[in-house]
Amino acid sequence: MINRLCGAVLLLLAGQALAATTWTLTTTVSPGVTVSGVANTGGTDTSNNGANQTIQNATIVSYPGGVGIRNADWASGDVDVNESSSPEHAIDNNERFDMVLLNFGAQKVNLTGLSLGWVNTDSDISVMAYTGANPMSLIGNTYGSLVGLGWKVIGNYSDEGVGTVNITGSNGQTLLANQSSSYWLIGAYNWVAAGGNFTQNTTAGYMDYVKLASVTGDVKTTITQVPEPGSFALITLALVGMLYMRQRRSAGISA
Repeated sequence: MINRLCGAVLLLLAGQALAATTWTLTTTVSPGVTVSGVANTGGTDTSNNGANQTIQNATIVSYPGGVGIRNADWASGDVDVNESSSPEHAIDNNERFDMVLLNFGAQKVNLTGLSLGWVNTDSDISVMAYTGANPMSLIGNTYGSLVGLGWKVIGNYSDEGVGTVNITGSNGQTLLANQSSSYWLIGAYNWVAAGGNFTQNTTAGYMDYVKLASVTGDVKTTITQVPEPGSFALITLALVGMLYMRQRRSAGISA
């Protein structure tokens, strides 16, 4: 009985809380999240959005309208030669798939919305979260292998436009992931990594160029308050007293 009562007290001292938070990703990034860029620039495939190219680090470039990406194929003579100029200074899927990696550290976050601060031509996006049991794996792998490595496709969202928060895409999907993770990938529509049936036309008018301004989500936190030894002894003594009084009443003994 005492053990059960002590357990009940400890359960009251421990719990989970969800706190809604918005992280800005413009020229000043909010604390609590690390922002980095990736793109499939590893290898020698010169075709558009080369599916056999491995994921490598890319450079995040911050603007007042949000973050863009300059991938490693931007130099003269490389595949993505216009990567450093508009509109390819954004997160785009022209020649290579650019994606932003959000790392929330020890926090588990369920993203519930995001804001795009700048778009050009089209603005379809893909969202993925890492749900694997092993350490997060990304660099050196192909986009097509991510689902098998523990990444989950949250959704593909079409024609989002500037300033969209708590997205509902034109296809009726809504960015309510109900999935807590420390790692999130958000990029221009990536049909190799995230599938989907949006337009895969690689002509200029159909490519996606966006800058990510902010994300909003619920932080899953565990609050555990362990009492000091003296406090715990007092709690235990009180529980013993309660049990003693209960036994006396059961035996018909008055106080």
